[in-house]
Amino acid sequence: MSDADDVAAMFHRAGSEIAGEVRKTVFKGALNVKKTAVGLAPKHLHTDDITFEIEDSGDEIAAVIETRGKGGAIFEFGTPSLPGGRPFLLPALEPEGDNLEKYVSEIVAGLFR
Repeated sequence: MSDADDVAAMFHRAGSEIAGEVRKTVFKGALNVKKTAVGLAPKHLHTDDITFEIEDSGDEIAAVIETRGKGGAIFEFGTPSLPGGRPFLLPALEPEGDNLEKYVSEIVAGLFR
């Protein structure tokens, strides 16, 4: 077996373990985004108005974070009478992206220890 075959076999064996760890990390990140967004959102939006769902296709794990109803989108993106809106999802998402990258990199680096 070549070195490349050894590395491929190692990734294959570790795949399900890595996927589980990445799924937990994505879930935690989505929860952090939701908590931050709730704090930034207009007070008439409730915790239940901001939702997230984890999607796992096997090749990709993603969090879909959104608001229920029209109120959230109006505040997030604005209207002609409220230009620019009062964003709360995007500001909550931006810092969490860096954290996600860091934690997933640590998970993958753990394969080589």
